Parts: sequence; structure tokens; C-alpha cells
Amino acid sequence: MIVVGTHHLPFVFLYGIWQFWMLGGALVAGGLLIGLDVPASSSLGGWVTGMVLLAFALVCHSVARKEQMPVAAANGRKAKKRISVLLLAALLLVAARASAADLRITDSRGTEVVVQAAAIDYGGFVASETVTEGIRLMQGDGAVMVKWTDIETLKVTRRDESVKPPRIELEVVLRTQKKVPAALLRQGRMKLTGKTELGEYSIDLDKVRTITPLK
Repeated sequence: MIVVGTHHLPFVFLYGIWQFWMLGGALVAGGLLIGLDVPASSSLGGWVTGMVLLAFALVCHSVARKEQMPVAAANGRKAKKRISVLLLAALLLVAARASAADLRITDSRGTEVVVQAAAIDYGGFVASETVTEGIRLMQGDGAVMVKWTDIETLKVTRRDESVKPPRIELEVVLRTQKKVPAALLRQGRMKLTGKTELGEYSIDLDKVRTITPLK
């Protein structure tokens, strides 16, 4: 018992676990008491050593579980947070794809293309600001967001070159067949993007002559 007890004492310094002081001290003290009081018993020391080591193992296991529980809980919370962020990003992506419309575009050359999942980038040099649900127009002196779901067709009626940049006047035919005059809102890149049967597509709004939402 004395040899086993002294063997465990260096673990205090090797692993920084102060409980080995208790284990080593208990074994050394128990060995001395048994050696002085029951010197004739050759097996008692072994049984006591086994019970002390078993009790020490159970105590250390309990302490380790208590110390690991907050860490495991914190790791679990972090994992749940990461999963929540990924799910939110996926939902936003799906929602953005669902809100994006397919548009029939006619450009300044008269070329007609169908643009799927169309979006308009109103961002500047630093960051992009993509809009998928509609187009930003000027109605008088005010700005308005017109949704694709409300538009039957949008057609350029006049390009005023007397101002810089040119003012592009439009006629918006709503789903109710009402015709509303408007103008193109000048903001950021003003680039319409999406996909055609040939691949990725982009065009400056200045070069668009008609837009017809398909869904």
C-alpha cells in the first residue's frame, strides 16, 4: 500500500490533479496503520488498496462528468445555433428563388429572350442590393416598388436625352389592364440578371425596351 500510494503522488504534479494527494495519502497512511497494528495479515493491505482505488475511480468519474456537462451543453448549444443559421440561410435561399420571376425581355436591338429567376442589382461599388420581387420605378417625384405579380407588361415609351443621365419614361400595364405612366428609377448598377437557355444572362436596364413577367 505504501509503494502504491507513493507511486500516485507524482501524478499531482504531472497532471495537476490535486485529488491524487488524497489517494496517495490514504494509501500510505493505511499501509502504515496496517503494518503497525496488523503486521501478521498479508492480504488485508491488498483488499483495502483495491477498495480505496475503486472508490477513488468512482469519485473521479463523477467529478469528470460534472465538469464535462457544462462543456457538452455549451457545445450542444453551439451546434444547434450553427444548424439554425444553416436552416435559416437555406429557407431564405428557397424563398428568394421562389419570389424570383421569369421575364420575357426585349432589348434595344429587338432581341427577345426569356430570363429565368430574374433579379435586379441596385447595389453600388461596395456591396450588391439584389431585388427579385419586382422593379423600382419613379411615379412622379416619388419612388415605388412594383411587384412582378402586379405587372402585365412594362414598355419604354420615351428616352429623354435632355437630362443626364437620360430619363427613361415607361408605360406600365397592370394585371387589371390599367395603364400607369412611370419612369425608371436611377439607383446603383441597375443590372438585370438571370438565366437563359444559353447560360447566365445580364443586361443594363437602360438597354431594356419591354418586360413581360411570365409568372
